[in-house]
Amino acid sequence: MNCNTCQIFLQYSSLFWDGKIPYCFECVKTKKIDEETVYCEPVEWNYCDYCQQIIINTEYIGPCDVQIKCIDMKRHLKAYQGFEHLCKDCSVSIENIHFCLLCKDVLLN
Repeated sequence: MNCNTCQIFLQYSSLFWDGKIPYCFECVKTKKIDEETVYCEPVEWNYCDYCQQIIINTEYIGPCDVQIKCIDMKRHLKAYQGFEHLCKDCSVSIENIHFCLLCKDVLLN
């Protein structure tokens, strides 16, 4: 599939989604997708590394504070940290510490 903004071809698993519209990571991270969108009122949004969905800021949590399992998963992508962007559905908070779903399973088992 192609990124809706820059039109580069990517595998399905590498795309981020805004509903049914696919985008590459660079266009999402740099918010380049906003340049081509006409808003009556600008929407403040972020994205989730785990589910790869574009989300509004009220659904945004932030990074995984633990980064035990997710950092291992992302190492093959040459990332030096785990999930830095999580939505409410892909994270768990315990006493203001945020866990991604991967790290939660390791710590709570």
